[in-house]
Amino acid sequence: MFGLTASQILGLSVIAALVTTVGNLLATWLREFLFVRSFERWKDRRTLLSVFRKYRDPMILAIRDLQPRVKQILADYPTNFLRLSVLEQRPRQLQANSADDPYYKRYRLISTVYRLCAFLGWLELYRQEVTFLDTGQESVNKNLEDQVNQIRQALANGRLNTEPDWRSWSDRLIFREEQRAIGEGMITGIDPRAVMGYGAFHALFERADAEMDADADDELWWIRVACSFFLDLERTKDFRRSRLEKMQKHLDAIEALLDSPSIAYRPAHVWRLPYRALRSASRPSRSSNPTPRN
Repeated sequence: MFGLTASQILGLSVIAALVTTVGNLLATWLREFLFVRSFERWKDRRTLLSVFRKYRDPMILAIRDLQPRVKQILADYPTNFLRLSVLEQRPRQLQANSADDPYYKRYRLISTVYRLCAFLGWLELYRQEVTFLDTGQESVNKNLEDQVNQIRQALANGRLNTEPDWRSWSDRLIFREEQRAIGEGMITGIDPRAVMGYGAFHALFERADAEMDADADDELWWIRVACSFFLDLERTKDFRRSRLEKMQKHLDAIEALLDSPSIAYRPAHVWRLPYRALRSASRPSRSSNPTPRN
């Protein structure tokens, strides 16, 4: 045929068979490996974007709740509501629309503690479920991690006060593991998990306050640790003022990073989670008698 010998025809047949086999193998590889992996990466990005939306917004809201309270404390330092004497009073309701009302002052004390605990709660959820907040941009990730670490140091580092007479200063600390314990105590639910609301926290706070002198298991000790950090601020020589100023600075920085348009609105900039975390995520004006401020 066509002047070809039998051996040549056989050789061409083998070559054609090899080309067909290679073509089939290449098509199978493209379909089963390349295309499937591309589809899986797309699904992973969608999952990660869902995780990003799940945690980013609550974190920003927690920061925006805590920020104004810290600023108010610093502006009125020391405040009239972060006092042990206020904690010892238990008025049942508001008596006057006044910042000096005992019920209102106690509310502000408890809500201040709640806002700090809620912020630490969301940080702990990040740590447990997604290892760490990852924006998809290495420089932003490092800056964000540094800012969070600075807040933890502001609460926990006992060597920040470098004054020669630092021993005579008033100060309180919340150690790093205590911060994590506070965060753990604030987490509720199973699927999904979240940070408890103010109502549930208020009930726990009242229980912790009532059990302070009682002979009972001290399972709510973490609430008292958080509360103690704020109590009885002093006008002079109180290093907690510096700690709150440091906290305010880094809260502002974290909010700016999380609220950056390049992170908030671009699907590519999502968290790169480890496989274990990915599987977990895929399962589920001032006056002498001012009116109260939130």
